[in-house]
Amino acid sequence: KDYAVTMLVDLSGSMRGDKIQETFKGAVVLAEVLNRLSINTEVLGFNDRIHEYQPFGQPMSADVRDHMGGMLKEVGTGRAMWNDDGWAVMQASERLARQKAAEKFLIVLSDGQPAPSPSHSSSKYELGSVVKNVTRETDQKLIGLGIGNGTSHVEHYYPNSIADINVKQMAGSLAGVIREAIANYDQF
Repeated sequence: KDYAVTMLVDLSGSMRGDKIQETFKGAVVLAEVLNRLSINTEVLGFNDRIHEYQPFGQPMSADVRDHMGGMLKEVGTGRAMWNDDGWAVMQASERLARQKAAEKFLIVLSDGQPAPSPSHSSSKYELGSVVKNVTRETDQKLIGLGIGNGTSHVEHYYPNSIADINVKQMAGSLAGVIREAIANYDQF
C-alpha cells in the first residue's frame, strides 16, 4: 500500500535518561524497518522548534542514523525546557499533508503535558484543538504514545493513543502500533 509515516519525538527535558535512550532506539529501529519496506518516512523531534532527522524522500543511511543520535543531546539543551506539542503537531501535519501517499500516519511520542514556549503559546497552538483539527480536516491518522508512567494525559489529547508505555518496551510497543495501524487503517 501507499503509506507515509511521520514520527514526531518529544525532545523536552523530561525525556532525559532512559526515556530518550529507549525512544531513540525505537525510532531508529522503526525507521529502518519502514525504509526497508519502501514506506516514505520522516523522523522529526521537537521542543520549541522542529528538528529534522530524516526528511521524506531521504533513505536511511549511516549519516541519518548519526544525525538521529542528536536526539540524545537535544534533551539536555536550553531549548528542552519547552514542550510545544500543539505547534509541533501542526507543523508535522502540514509537512505530512504535502505527501502524495494514500494513507498517512502521524505518530507522536511524548511523556509530558504541553509546556509551550513564548513563541508558541497562542491559543491556536492548544494541543487539544490542533489534534481535533488534524483528525477532522485531514486524511491523516494521528496516534499519541505516552512514554513512561504517568502519561495518561495522552489519552485525553489523542483519540488513538496508548499511555504509560514501559520505557524498556518502547521499541516493541512502537512496532505493534505501526503494525496495528497499517492492518486496520480504516479503524483509526
